[in-house]
Amino acid sequence: MGDALVLLKRLPKESIDLIVTSPPICASQEEEIRQQEYISWFRPFARQIWRVLKPDGSLVLHIGGSWNQGQPTRSLYHFELLLDLCRRTRESWSFFLAQDLYWFNPARLPSPAEWVTIKRVRVKDAVRMSMSYPFFFKPYSLHLNYSQEGKLLDTQAMGEEGPRVAILDGGVSSNFPIWLFDRTEQKPRWPTFGLLLDEQKGRGQLSVRGVNDLIDLAAGVVLTGIGAMDKRLSDHDKFRTARLRTLGVKTTAFGLPGETQEDLFEKGAEDAIEFLERFDWAKYKREFRRPD
Repeated sequence: MGDALVLLKRLPKESIDLIVTSPPICASQEEEIRQQEYISWFRPFARQIWRVLKPDGSLVLHIGGSWNQGQPTRSLYHFELLLDLCRRTRESWSFFLAQDLYWFNPARLPSPAEWVTIKRVRVKDAVRMSMSYPFFFKPYSLHLNYSQEGKLLDTQAMGEEGPRVAILDGGVSSNFPIWLFDRTEQKPRWPTFGLLLDEQKGRGQLSVRGVNDLIDLAAGVVLTGIGAMDKRLSDHDKFRTARLRTLGVKTTAFGLPGETQEDLFEKGAEDAIEFLERFDWAKYKREFRRPD
């Protein structure tokens, strides 16, 4: 451990194959290194890194982006740093961009909170299942914990054994095109189900949204249209879609207390079990899938 710049100066010229570094992220105006000063601050490190790397050596720079203070806009400092590293003259350094990689962090909380969860003018930086459309992100897979004969394997190992299934979040619309997963050349060997979050299920009388001004009216029209599109299903998809209660919880409500999470899980499980108990696999194939 020590000052990286001091240690780099002690290394012989062209002696290192690979350098992996993660410099401080310039996250806000309160950072010790201001955004406008970041490139100048990094240049002495770049000069020494270039000196000690072998001609075929590589630099892996792990650096995250940031948001401009008080604005729902992104800082460009890390892009400017990249351009500076690749545009300097040979006398100083002249790196090449070989590849850029993005860290998939499923544990990351929604951020920045001001713009994502409070004012809601930006989407979450990182995702796990949300927006995981096929061919772009991998669906989230889990184990059923049941054998092929329908026998429960182990109540203490839920999700670790048994046949695997995949679950895919429809993202901004509950009305996800389930047919993307259908095999059209033959009858399916297994079903594809839809899960639709139904705000009105189990709530009795429909809620009424107050309208105070033109903005409220416009928002009401948009939300009504989105809700109608979400619930507009073909006869095919109605047959294989389970409607789950939301208990009044919005899809963007993060940080729910444990009791609410458990209640949502239990109600969702009840709705799913009720749906599966009445689902007729033979009737589904007969009415909606082509014969052999």
